Amino acid sequence: MILSLKPEVSIILPFRNAGETIRECMNSILAQSYPDWELIAIDDHSTDTSAEIIRDYSHEDSRIKCLNTPGVGIVDALNFGVEKANSGIIARMDSDDLMRSTRLEEQLKYLKQKPEVDLVSSEVLQISDMAEGKSIGYGLYVDWTNHLHSHSEISDNRFVDSPVAHPSVVFRKTSFTRYGPYRKGKFPEDYEMWLRWLHRGAKMEKINKVLLEWRDSPNRLSRIAREYSKQAFQSVKAKYFSRWLNQHLKEDLSLSAWGTGKIARKQARLLSHFGIMPNRFYEVDPKKIGGFVGNAPIKSIREIGSPDFEFVVGLTGSRGAREKIVTFLENRGFARGVNYMLLA
Repeated sequence: MILSLKPEVSIILPFRNAGETIRECMNSILAQSYPDWELIAIDDHSTDTSAEIIRDYSHEDSRIKCLNTPGVGIVDALNFGVEKANSGIIARMDSDDLMRSTRLEEQLKYLKQKPEVDLVSSEVLQISDMAEGKSIGYGLYVDWTNHLHSHSEISDNRFVDSPVAHPSVVFRKTSFTRYGPYRKGKFPEDYEMWLRWLHRGAKMEKINKVLLEWRDSPNRLSRIAREYSKQAFQSVKAKYFSRWLNQHLKEDLSLSAWGTGKIARKQARLLSHFGIMPNRFYEVDPKKIGGFVGNAPIKSIREIGSPDFEFVVGLTGSRGAREKIVTFLENRGFARGVNYMLLA
């Protein structure tokens, strides 16, 4: 197929030693119902045959390019790919995932119909190479993120976890320029970028349909790299939540936190590094009530005051707790993003 001078969408595919999955990934791209695309595959110093495989595809289809990253790591590869893109629309893809056949068509149509949207994601289907029982947490995350569709849902849940699956996103190159590229650091590069973009005013939405099959495997980068550890997520979350809170916390609202478990205390310590220190902590466990977190007293949730005078930060990450916190607070007139927010 002849490559148009300016394709409608540029697919950015960083890869390293992807020989086992790259053919299936490439075939899913070639099967797209929308043909006006280019694929920019960026080799991040592979030592297997994956680059050779992609170059074989490029000999048969001029829409496919295989380039070597000038740096090291996924961030350099991603930014280099976007720099080389000939389109104003960028679609992310990973070398072990699969596109549904209408993915590009539907996401491009969405952006054309909604010029105010900077980034559109989709629901994803989990495909797992993990041993039975080893991918439960990943499955729970997929189910959670698949329920966030509107911009407000994505924005209000951004501090719980990454609200969109990275390889499912399509965004405008102008937005990438306006809100900033991927950054290197001791944090997950995608989550940091979503938090930064949302903080700067980007609008993100998600199509209510599965358009990507997202693979979980023992070698998935988010399982093995320190940049994707729980500590890394909590740290970048604390940084951007502190910025958000400084902009949104009304002067007459007292700051409280819900939760005093191990995860909650660690998140509270990270928040304190940015000057965010709750005046009190709330608990359901009677054994903890009456104690202290630092100098802040631990009280029963029955003592939570009026939303007119109190802002509550949810720090409890145990399974099922999030829903209970939301129900409890909203039954008392609290509104997410106004007088409460969840960080777990």
